[in-house]
Amino acid sequence: MIGEKTSDGTIRYLTFEQQFRVPSFDPADSSVTGSGGGDWVYPGDSTIAACADKTKIENKKCKSTVTPSRISEIDDSTVYFPYEFSTLNRQKLDIEDSKVYFKGSMTVGGNELEIEDSIVTSEGSVSVTKDIDIEDSHFYVKGSVTSDKDIETEDSIVNIGSNLYAKKELEIEDSTVKIGGYLKADEDIEIEDSTVEVAGELIAGKEFELEDSKMIVRGSAALRGNTEIEDSYLYIGGALHSSGNKLEVKDKSKVCVAGSLQIDNKPEISSSSYIYYKGAFAYYEGGTPSSRIQCCQTPIFQRSVL
Repeated sequence: MIGEKTSDGTIRYLTFEQQFRVPSFDPADSSVTGSGGGDWVYPGDSTIAACADKTKIENKKCKSTVTPSRISEIDDSTVYFPYEFSTLNRQKLDIEDSKVYFKGSMTVGGNELEIEDSIVTSEGSVSVTKDIDIEDSHFYVKGSVTSDKDIETEDSIVNIGSNLYAKKELEIEDSTVKIGGYLKADEDIEIEDSTVEVAGELIAGKEFELEDSKMIVRGSAALRGNTEIEDSYLYIGGALHSSGNKLEVKDKSKVCVAGSLQIDNKPEISSSSYIYYKGAFAYYEGGTPSSRIQCCQTPIFQRSVL
């Protein structure tokens, strides 16, 4: 490690041991106590009685064998769905204080999916016509998750084996989110007090806000609207293209780009923050770019300690 004193440029060589955490994208690998990682495999349900054909399941342990299902509310129950699940038209699905296991894909058509204080797993994909709201819950999906409107998660653990796509806004707060494919929202992405790991690309159609958070993106990132990164760490394994009118990096934030970096408008970077890049750098605003944007290929990063 080479350290440089900012006041006079004095160089010091530092020796220390550093451990790197390699993130896992296996939804069963959650390290949080009581996360229900063992529940990721669909449990055997052959001895479980069939659920009554009604809209609300409460204080029951049963399996639903009717599809499309009339069930719109599950409360304080354990429910198994051994087939692909779909709701009737305009029917929502509200899950609270429960454990719910889906053997196949899950479709909520015409309304919203709400999950609170629950563990919900799906071995297929999840598609919802309206909002997805996850609070104080563990949500494991081996396939992709798509909402035609907003996706919001709060105080939760969310593991997605494939893609996470919100056709409106995506809000992540006080949560740990792992995504095996891309993360995309056609409108805003807001992440606060969270840890987010993305194996694929990051695409924000409008505003992108990252506050008090850590985010690792193995692929490239396209931030197409205004971007604000505050007291956060953002790592991009591929290229980063910021094409919005504003790019603001502040309050001891670090943005590290392993590939190329393209910024279309003049960024605002506080004295305690940096943007580092390794590949090519393209800057279209004109004038001299901020000194807080630094290339990892410059001599100061290449100097030998020998």
